[in-house]
This record gives sequence, C-alpha cells and structure tokens, in this order.
Amino acid sequence: MRKLLFIVLLIPLLAGLGWWYFQERALPDYGPAYREYAYVNNGKSNTVSVIDLRTFELAKTIPVGTEPTGIAASGKKNEIYAVNSGSSNVSVIDAEKNAVVATIGVQGRPYFIDISEDGKRAYVANSGSANVSVIDLDKRVVIGTVPVGSAPGLARVSRDGATVVVSNRGDDSVSLIDAKLLRVRATLPVCRHPEDIAILPDSSKAFVTCSGSSQVASIALKASEGTADRVLALLDTLRYVEMGGRVSRAQAMIGTMLDLKPLLLMVDGEIKSLDRVRTRSRAIPRMVEFFEKDSPVEHVGVVHAQATDEAEQIAAALRGRLPGLEVPVGQIGCVLGTHVGPKALGLVYIKK
Repeated sequence: MRKLLFIVLLIPLLAGLGWWYFQERALPDYGPAYREYAYVNNGKSNTVSVIDLRTFELAKTIPVGTEPTGIAASGKKNEIYAVNSGSSNVSVIDAEKNAVVATIGVQGRPYFIDISEDGKRAYVANSGSANVSVIDLDKRVVIGTVPVGSAPGLARVSRDGATVVVSNRGDDSVSLIDAKLLRVRATLPVCRHPEDIAILPDSSKAFVTCSGSSQVASIALKASEGTADRVLALLDTLRYVEMGGRVSRAQAMIGTMLDLKPLLLMVDGEIKSLDRVRTRSRAIPRMVEFFEKDSPVEHVGVVHAQATDEAEQIAAALRGRLPGLEVPVGQIGCVLGTHVGPKALGLVYIKK
C-alpha cells in the first residue's frame, strides 16, 4: 500500500518537473538596439557571413581578402579580425557597422590570428614565410616579424601576454616567443605535425595536439626561480656563423684548419661559448657530458640539421640515463638551419 501511494505521488511530481524543464522559453528581450552576431569565414567566396544570433538568420555578407581562414574577435572593442591566406593580409571589421574599416598586410600564407587579453596586440602565424607577424591593433600596423620554425600553423598568446606559443607543422617543433622582446626564447621538438594549442588560464603550461602521432605535448611556460629553457648546441663548422657576422673570417679559417667544433649554450636568448673541441668524435661526448652536469631536467629533446643517425644515438643514450623521461628527436627548420649549418646538433631542455 505504501509503495502504491509513493508511486501515485511521484508520477505527478516527475511530470511537473519534466514540463518545467522542457517547456519552450522565450529568448531574453534586450531591446531593439541590442545585437549579437556570429562571424563565419567563407574561403571560396572571399567573404565573411554575419549571423544574427537573436533570429539565427544571415544578417550580412562582408567582402574581405582572398581565401579567408582564421577569424577572431577583440574582447575590448567591437572589432573582428579575418585572416586572408590568399592575399596575405588581415581585414579589420567594425562589428557595429559590419563593414571592413582597415586592411593590414602581413607575410606569406597566414592562417590564424590570436588576440592578447588586453586587446592591444594580435599575432598571426605565416605558414608560407616561416614567421609570426605582431600587430599593434590600436595603430593597425605590424610592429614586428619573428622568424620561427617551418610552416607555422597557429600562434597562441598566453593570458598574461608574456609568451606566444607557435606550432611549427613543417619541422615538428614548437617555438616560444618572448612577447616583450619579440624574439624566440626556445624552440622545442615535440610530436609529429603539431597543430592546435591550448594554454592554461594561469599561463603556466601549454598543450599542443599532434595529428601526425595522435599525441598531446605538454610544455611548461613558466620556469621556477633558478631555472630556464636552455639550448646546448654543437656546430660542425664555423662557416655559417661567419656568414652571419658572429665571428671573423680569420677565426673561421683557424677553426676550420684545426677542425674545431664550437659548443654553445643559450639561456634566455643569451649565447655563450662553452668549449671548442677538436674533432666531432670528441665533441659529441663533451656535449652530453656538459648536459649531465647541468641536470636534473624536466624536459629534454634532441634537434639536428641533417644528422639523423647521431641525433637518434644521443636520444637513445639519454633515454637509458633518464628513465621515464621522453626524449623526442626533431629536425632544425630551414630558418635556423641557415645560421648553424649542416650536421649541427642540439639539446633543448628545461631544468628542474
């Protein structure tokens, strides 16, 4: 009898809750002046569609540049930014008038754009020219172009505005740009074909998805006190360093005659010479020896310029000495490769 009574009382209660939950509700009325839009790129028609989110109808179609791809909205003012891959520029759309009010030229084959938290800067990854354009959104001009790895697909800025994370699809690496100095502070080998990037709200870590290996790379963006991103580099020749103006012709000639292999360390963008070792067979163990003295580390990867076999051997040795730590191997991109030359080797790592 009690069960029957319970069921009799429960059925109308559930019916009432179901009616309340599933009943059709009217959208809030914010007045006739209120507008809320969604913006959609149309790559084949070179336009941006504006959809009225109150009625879910097409409000306007805006002509932009050629092959629009990435699009982003400013969180501080009523502006929309559409990246046009075919015409290598960015269309600035006034969201009140829904019209293009400015066009900013960038570099080759840009794809996506990201806006800083304060709305003052935009970062555009230029896949065709292996760099990132930095735009002053108040003045609507490019204030810097930062070389990165091969075929960058996305540049994402951290919420604190300090770091720009760039996924380089062409050489399976990630570049970390110092947003204040507008220069790369580290290039890290990751998994194959890195693409999308997510950064934690506290700007401490970035997560990069890799479609080529079905993996996600986790990158620490903030080093604790006394730690820093480091690059330990071994050059096979001084010729390319001389061409870049970093050593004199006489120094390069002497180094070549003596078969000297420069061992360099870069910390926070500053480069210092550690040693010059005669012959490559001695220089590689010397590089690994210095790395072990600079341990412990949180992350480490091996990079190379046309020295795959040696890079794999170094990585295998480090995996044996650092159990539980992945040691990816990546190839140096063409931009950096022109400065270090063929057969260069490097260890990219973050100290604990």
